[in-house]
Parts: sequence; structure tokens; C-alpha cells
Amino acid sequence: MPNSPPAFHGIESFAAPPQRVFALLIDLDELARGLPGVESWNRPTANMLRAIVRPGVSILRGKLEMTVLLSDVHAPANPDSRGSFVMLTTAQGTGIELQVVTEAQLSRAGENTRLDWTSQLTRLSGLAARLSKPIIVPLVEQMIRQGWQRAREQLAEHPTTKTSEE
Repeated sequence: MPNSPPAFHGIESFAAPPQRVFALLIDLDELARGLPGVESWNRPTANMLRAIVRPGVSILRGKLEMTVLLSDVHAPANPDSRGSFVMLTTAQGTGIELQVVTEAQLSRAGENTRLDWTSQLTRLSGLAARLSKPIIVPLVEQMIRQGWQRAREQLAEHPTTKTSEE
């Protein structure tokens, strides 16, 4: 594996206006509700989520203490403007510690929203991480992509009527 941290990127499409997609993606309570294996969570600050998670993956046994911190949050001012945010996710458990930084930019794409994202696994340490790195790195990427899919499903489950701003 190269010395640089593993990075993942992609372009996602959401069938909703940028303001609505942005609001969902930075809603940390909605994020917590969608986490697989979440046992509990709290919000120490408006831009921070702490959760206890049992991921249900054989190499990640036991509980993980997870923290999500939002920064550089720039909401789209209107349907045609861009939005962006940075999400720092850390997780610690028995034999593993990892950190992922995700940068996301949203823009209008016709009637949809385009999300350009990059995630970088900036820290991966601990005995389990050293022994299972070839498994953990693709697992992290899969979890990120599943998160975008969950957001699409949430938007489809809870359609709203268009406002005058949209």
C-alpha cells in the first residue's frame, strides 16, 4: 500500500434540490438514526455527534466510540448556489482507531443535486488495523457509499412539496 492515506471519491446524484439534500446530509441526528448498529448517541454541540456503535462486522468486534464533527459548513443560499461541508469522523474500539475526513460539494444538476465528494482515511492504527488493513480500507469505502445511498432513500421516503425558493 502506498505511503499516502487511502482516498475514495465519487459523484452522487440526488432527486431533490440542493438545499434539501444539504439539510439532510448535515443533519447529525438523521445520520445517527441511519448508522448500522447504533446503540446510543448524543449531541454535545450543534456540529458534533458522539455515538456508540456495534458495527456487526467480524473484524470490528465489540463497541466503537464514534465522533462526527462538521466544519466549513456553507449552505446553498438558493437552489442555484453551491453548498459544501467537511465531515471528520473518528472511531475507536478494541484494537482499532480510525479517522476519515470527507469533503463534499453540492450543486444543482437540472432538477437534481450533484454531490462531488472525497474521503480520506487519515488514521488507521491498532492491532486489528495492522492485521486487517486489506479488509478495513474497502469496508470504510463501502460504508461511505452506503451512507449516500441511505440519504437517497430518506429523500425518497419523505418527499416534500416544492417551496417558492425551489
